[in-house]
Amino acid sequence: DYLASTCIFFGDDYVGGNGLPIKGYTDEIRISNIARYTGNYTPATQPFVSDNNTLLLVHCDGTSGSTVFTDTVSI
Repeated sequence: DYLASTCIFFGDDYVGGNGLPIKGYTDEIRISNIARYTGNYTPATQPFVSDNNTLLLVHCDGTSGSTVFTDTVSI
C-alpha cells in the first residue's frame, strides 16, 4: 500500500489501510538517518540525546493536551 510505505504515522496504528487511534501518550520522538534498534528493544529510562544521526528529537515534556512541540536537535 503506497500510503503505508511512504508516510510516518504518529499516534495512529495504520493497519491494512485503516487508521486506528492509539489511546495513550507519546514521549521521546526521535527520527534518525540510521537504524537504531536491530534486535530486541529495551525502552529507554532517560531522555534521548541528539547525535550526528538524529534528524528530529522531541521530548514531549509539555503540559498534557499541549499542541506545541519543540525540535531539540542542535544544527
